[in-house]
Amino acid sequence: MSKPTFRASNTQQGLTENMQILTGQKGDRLDKALTLREAAGLGMINLRRTASGSLVPELPPANKVDPEWSGVQPPHAPLNVTVSGAFHTIVLTWDAPTYWGHAFAEVWRSEDDNLSHAVRVGATLANVYADAVGKEFAAFYWVRFVNKNDMEGPYQGTEGLHAETSRDVQDILDELQGKIEASHLVQSLLEPIQQVPQLSNNLNRLGASFEKEVQARTNAEEALAKKITQVTAGFKEGDTQLAGQITTEAQARASGDGALGKRIDTVNAKAGELGAAVQLQSQAIADLKGGAQAMWTVKANAGGITAGIGLVAKDDGTSQVALSASQVFVFDPNSATPLAPLFAIDNGQTVIAEAIIRKATIQIIHSEKITADYIKAGSSISAPLITGGQIDMGNAFMAGGAAGFGKGGPYGGWSWGWHTIIYSDGSLYTNRLRAEGGYVKNMVIGNCTIEQDCIVKGTVYAERIVGDVYVARDYACVTHAKQAGPIDVCRIKINQAVGFPRTLTIPWLAGLVGCSTTASGGGSSPISSSNSTTMQVSVLMDGEVVKNLTAVAAAYATSNPSQGPVTNVNEVGAYVGDITIPANREPVITIRIQRVRGDGWVRSDPSQNGRVVLFKQGGSLS
Repeated sequence: MSKPTFRASNTQQGLTENMQILTGQKGDRLDKALTLREAAGLGMINLRRTASGSLVPELPPANKVDPEWSGVQPPHAPLNVTVSGAFHTIVLTWDAPTYWGHAFAEVWRSEDDNLSHAVRVGATLANVYADAVGKEFAAFYWVRFVNKNDMEGPYQGTEGLHAETSRDVQDILDELQGKIEASHLVQSLLEPIQQVPQLSNNLNRLGASFEKEVQARTNAEEALAKKITQVTAGFKEGDTQLAGQITTEAQARASGDGALGKRIDTVNAKAGELGAAVQLQSQAIADLKGGAQAMWTVKANAGGITAGIGLVAKDDGTSQVALSASQVFVFDPNSATPLAPLFAIDNGQTVIAEAIIRKATIQIIHSEKITADYIKAGSSISAPLITGGQIDMGNAFMAGGAAGFGKGGPYGGWSWGWHTIIYSDGSLYTNRLRAEGGYVKNMVIGNCTIEQDCIVKGTVYAERIVGDVYVARDYACVTHAKQAGPIDVCRIKINQAVGFPRTLTIPWLAGLVGCSTTASGGGSSPISSSNSTTMQVSVLMDGEVVKNLTAVAAAYATSNPSQGPVTNVNEVGAYVGDITIPANREPVITIRIQRVRGDGWVRSDPSQNGRVVLFKQGGSLS
């Protein structure tokens, strides 16, 4: 079994020993009692002084507030909140908050315009937030501010801000391809140039000819008028036959459920097996069942290579213009460079010399130069070199080679105060430095608190040291002749009050206690004599006793029959030990001695001297 810490005794010696253990003057310091002052210093309790001056211990509040932010203001609603959808992200921006103690902004999202259904999707210190949601996503958004004390402010409004991301460009192209494939106009342009069946063989004849066919009829069901004219010229050179032909076909028809007007002009040229043709077709249809439709097309074919243009309008809302060509050119014949393309399509790519576009959705941009008033990136911007301009990140700002971080601090820049700022000359000012590691060289520190251990491998030069470094001073006792006392043998003044308890150690003697005894007498046997005197040593702090201890001097003498009287004198001193100096005190310590038992004496002189040591309580020497 382990030995009990305290003595179970009601004697003065037992009570004194227990008090020395509780005050940390003796035994293991783990058994030292915890005072209210020490508990308050550790943050375990708060001490409240009543009107009568007494102290009342109280538990600290469960929700501790950082005193640095005790003066923060309630957050206001975010202003000028905007939402913009890109391809994969929705970007939100807002004005920088103007209240003191801003911590961050929260972003909330819901698929419907109902704030009670919204969930928090993120938080940011900046004035911009990118929500990565993927393509073809739509939602409503709300933003609110939170201050340093976790106080939540109002949202920008009860109604959410709607935003959606773009569709994939390939999906849009696939959809357009489906519409092109289903277009009657496109199918008409893809059809080969049709020849007039009745006159198509004329192209193979030699010589020149002009033919005309006219047809008109009316019956109970419809009225029809049709006219075909054709001009042909043919020539043969050796085995090669050459021919040219122009054909015009016009048709008008009206019936009980609709009407049709149609005209086809075809120009053909042939040289052997090589042929070319151009056909212009105009058609208008009005049908009581199928609706109205007007279509115009021009098609060209040369050696199997085709090109065409057409337009169609329908009463169902269809309005289309179609181009069928490998290359498309638009140029200004009246400019100084008439052949410079203003707009062109070549090898599947569109080329535009200059363009004015109010809004465009572009998935990939390859550009040599971009000039814009405002650029918003949904996720990131990468560049090997960024020059000029300013970067405003809400709680941070960069411009002109300088950067500020954390608004509300004492260092000025760009009409704001910053907690950390790096000026363009490389100077860094901050009042919120947190460093977990690194290397510092040639630095001047104006005011520094080191909360944990510090190893100094070099030499420390200090004009004054207060704290967990001991201060030592020599002392000597005042001369007092032998007497009963009380006498003050030594005074020690504590200077430089600090905010924590300290220990004053007096390791040497402070005063002496002595006594004498004489043995004498005759006879045939030795005669012995003894005497003792007890001295009480009191330690006073500003006149109040804070510690008492005793020392006993004992003298023994023996006289033999032939020896005569024998006198023996003995003096001993007392070791004062440790004394606790409370925080924020500069007391005067007085060592006072007096005889409390016996007929001896107490005295002091400068031979009882030594060195007192003052150090932070809890430290030790070895």
